[in-house]
Amino acid sequence: MRRRLGHCLGDRLGDRRWLGIALLAAIPLLAACTISNDPDGWAQPIAAEVEGRPVIIARVEDKLIGAIDLDRANAVVWMFPGAAAGRPESDDDDRPFPGLDDQVDAQGFYGAPATIGANDDEFVVADHNEGVVYAIRRDGSSARVLLDTGVPVIAGVVVADDARTIFVATTDERVYAIDTENPPLSVNDTEAFVWPPAEVEGRIWGTPALAHTETHGSLLIVPTMSGQVAALRTGDGTPAWTFVSGAGIASDVAIDGGLAFFGGFDRTFYALDIESGDLRWSAQGAHWFWTNALAVNGAVYAGDLHGAVWAWDAQTGAARWPEPFQAGERIRAQPALTAAGELVIITREGTLLAVDPETGAQIWGDPETPLRTSNRVLATPLVLDDGSLVISDDQGVLWRSRVGAGRVCQVYPDRNLECERLLDADRG
Repeated sequence: MRRRLGHCLGDRLGDRRWLGIALLAAIPLLAACTISNDPDGWAQPIAAEVEGRPVIIARVEDKLIGAIDLDRANAVVWMFPGAAAGRPESDDDDRPFPGLDDQVDAQGFYGAPATIGANDDEFVVADHNEGVVYAIRRDGSSARVLLDTGVPVIAGVVVADDARTIFVATTDERVYAIDTENPPLSVNDTEAFVWPPAEVEGRIWGTPALAHTETHGSLLIVPTMSGQVAALRTGDGTPAWTFVSGAGIASDVAIDGGLAFFGGFDRTFYALDIESGDLRWSAQGAHWFWTNALAVNGAVYAGDLHGAVWAWDAQTGAARWPEPFQAGERIRAQPALTAAGELVIITREGTLLAVDPETGAQIWGDPETPLRTSNRVLATPLVLDDGSLVISDDQGVLWRSRVGAGRVCQVYPDRNLECERLLDADRG
């Protein structure tokens, strides 16, 4: 890892006279090395239905996206690009996934799967390494290619209100608007796009967000690793406004109450007015913000890489807690608010904690005997209707926990049924 990191930085540092400047500029590069050396992805799991049964769509196993039915003994409904629904997986099966001309060499999925179609007929995912955007039939029977960008894609795909148009942001500073019912044959066929690919200043890692404004109509707010935030009109891709922060932005954009929220590598958290792009307020953190913000109930919560969790009034930026909550470990996953009103924090090392969202006081989680997964957690957890949390770790293992239950159980690929029995018994 050190040799790789040194190689990754070496070409950029150059003469020692520029070392200080280069170190400041290397913040996004350091993060880039992290992804390029371990591009498995951190796609957030989502809840869905396949043929009337609840499933979890998640990044699982070795860089795959799968539909997992936790109520079945054989939990895999389908696996992309592995086993299509109804087609047994075998070691000697070299056939392409149904609907595709060639085999898929997936190199990691970072963005959460998104649904398209009037009936959410397909799941859209973008492979990191090749930048190919796929649409997978809900039942896993086939897939199709929507776009081959030819460059890495880290940001999640954004779906417009019509459930037909999607926006794909890439690491070569471009944003594509695609009609999924009539996708372009090539990135060079600009006439086939909803609008010509828009260029922004900086590679795009964080997932953009849709915002509806009175002044500009619908906007796609795009964060970049140069620190620029660009608001593009979804009708034609032209910029409505731009904002420049102090450093790269790797987190997704959150929209709530007329504001856009995000944190940056300058240790600063921002709230922008979606109509004008003006800075409404900002707050200083203890380290980089790489965690996606949770904006809910008039508050916004975010963790930083120092392990601090911050809470602000969404409209004013006033601190809601006397002090930030100290998790003791770096935080990458977005906080999750449960129906029980507890803010669950999962650290990068997989430790689960919960705090009171009003006061920041710890509710459960013992540092002496931590409740944790076996692997690191980078993805936002999924909160199910029954109050369970589904957690996807960086090795593609799925876990289930319940607020205050004091246990976390592996549910895929191996399943700890005794742990789950006790977990559900603890529910009372």
